[in-house]
Order: sequence, then structure tokens, then C-alpha cells
Amino acid sequence: DAKDLAEGQIVDKWTTGKSTFTIDASNSCRYIVNPDDAENGTIAISYTTKAAQKFTLTFNESKMTVQKQQHGPGQTLSNGAQVEERTEISIEAKDLPAGQIVDEWKIGKRTFEDDKGSNRCWIRVDSDYAEGGTISISYTTKNK
Repeated sequence: DAKDLAEGQIVDKWTTGKSTFTIDASNSCRYIVNPDDAENGTIAISYTTKAAQKFTLTFNESKMTVQKQQHGPGQTLSNGAQVEERTEISIEAKDLPAGQIVDEWKIGKRTFEDDKGSNRCWIRVDSDYAEGGTISISYTTKNK
């Protein structure tokens, strides 16, 4: 795990000896020791950083709660909140009409079926969702 990153920075690449890995999901890296990576019997481990992209979340606050996941209780976000890439968020539908459950979540450019009937969705924010720096969140419902 990378420690004490400057605000707004995320890990871009890890270097373990002679190997370099690009990171997509977190600031952590799992590595299985490979003797071919050693130089004179040593495997040096380091990383480089990059500026995290920021995205604006748009959603109907009367229809859902969006929380930034962190150690301890999540932080409830408001419509128009900005989050950095790799931020974990949870989304929960609220005040659904009787007999209705979430059918699909539309999160930016992506759509997910709510196949567990939980009326909740978790994502790690990244550019795959964004449309011009914005991630719009909505859902459709169906009968139970």
C-alpha cells in the first residue's frame, strides 16, 4: 500500500525490481516474488504518482442516497459533489413505491442490472463512467 500520498495524487505505476505494473483500481499492489526481477539479489519496490481526475456526480437526492465509502461511516454526498477517480461510492434507492425494486442502475455511460434485488449499488469511480467530467446516476424500477 502506498502511504502518505499528497492530496489529489494516486498511484500510477508500481515498480518491483525489473517489472512495472500500471494500477487501475487502488493505491495497492499485490506482487509475487519473482527471482527474475532481482538485481544483485535485491528487489527494489517503488511507485510513481499522477494527479487524480475529478468527476462531478449528478443525481436526484429525493430518489437515492450516495455515500463516499471510507473508514468508519460513509460520507453522504449531495448532488453536484466532486469525487476523485478510485473513490468508492455506494448508492441506495430510497422511497421506492410499494412492490417496486431497482431493475437497472445507469451510472454515466454504464448500465448494471440489480440482480440481487438489494436496491443498492457500489462502484469505484473511474473515467469509464464519465461523460465529459460528469457521472450522472439514475435507476429504473420493476415489480418485485
